[in-house]
Amino acid sequence: MQQRVLFVLAAPSGTGKTTIAEHILRQDHELMRSVSYTTRARRVSEVAQDSYHFIDEAGFLEMVENNAFVEFAKIYGHFYGTPRQGIDNAFAAGKDVLLVVDWQGAHQIQKTFTDCVTIFLLPPSYSELMARLQNRGEDTPEVIKQRLSSALQEFEHYPEFDYLIINDRLEQSIAEVSAIIVAERLKTARQTARCKDLVHDLQKQMKV
Repeated sequence: MQQRVLFVLAAPSGTGKTTIAEHILRQDHELMRSVSYTTRARRVSEVAQDSYHFIDEAGFLEMVENNAFVEFAKIYGHFYGTPRQGIDNAFAAGKDVLLVVDWQGAHQIQKTFTDCVTIFLLPPSYSELMARLQNRGEDTPEVIKQRLSSALQEFEHYPEFDYLIINDRLEQSIAEVSAIIVAERLKTARQTARCKDLVHDLQKQMKV
């Protein structure tokens, strides 16, 4: 089987990770997203089974007991988890995988997939992050305040990631994430695994 790549895009709420991921997935047909599970209510802008798999807490905890998640966490009173099956299915189909998580999820994933590629997003400023959270109009002022406070703590973990992107201009950020994906696919070890027949044939010819 060809060596596939697991990409992990992480950032606090409001930084733009979901928007960037959606653009990347539309333009890169070799990449699949593993849809996470959550116990929170669906937002108006979200589509069930596409944005998230929405599930009650009892069902989520049953999946935890069955070791169905590669990572999960309780955030703002609700559970979120990345299903192991989604990653396995994508790899079996010969696709790379893009996960969109928070820093805690990324940390858990790194323990299982030691070769994963991690990318962290920062907003251009604190005031811009506040404006983004307020403008999307999906959270109460209390929740926004909580998310901003949490964001400051999450930002401290950016040195633990392979790449750091400042999401100031959307088009530039999309291009930068795409460049990382291409560069990682072209690393010698991964290319050798993908092109092993070619490498083997050339090695044979060198010995003739």
